[in-house]
Amino acid sequence: MQRVMVCVLLAMAHWVGAAPITTLFNTGVDANGQPAAHGTADPHDTLTSAPTGSSLNTRVIDPSGGLPFPFYDVGSNASRWVLADHPVPTAGSVSPAGDFTFAPPST
Repeated sequence: MQRVMVCVLLAMAHWVGAAPITTLFNTGVDANGQPAAHGTADPHDTLTSAPTGSSLNTRVIDPSGGLPFPFYDVGSNASRWVLADHPVPTAGSVSPAGDFTFAPPST
C-alpha cells in the first residue's frame, strides 16, 4: 500500500508547483534586479518605522568607501545596502539611535 501511495504521489508531482514570486527583490536594486545608484531611493522596500530624527524614506548606498561602517561588505552585483534617508550617508555620518523596521512591498 505504501509503494502504491508513493508512486501516485510521484506521478502527480509534476502537477503541483509553486508560482514564482515576481515582486520579491534584493535590497537596493532597480526594477531589472540590477544594483541601484548610490543615493537613490530603494524602489522596493519601505521603512515602516524609525526613531525620531530619521525619515521614513530609504536610500541605497554603495559601501565600497567604507559606508556606513568599514566592516560592512562592499556592494555586490546582486544587492546594495539600504538606509534611512537622513541625508545621503557620508563617511562618519551617524543614524539616529533606535530601531528601523523595513518591509518589502505588499502584493
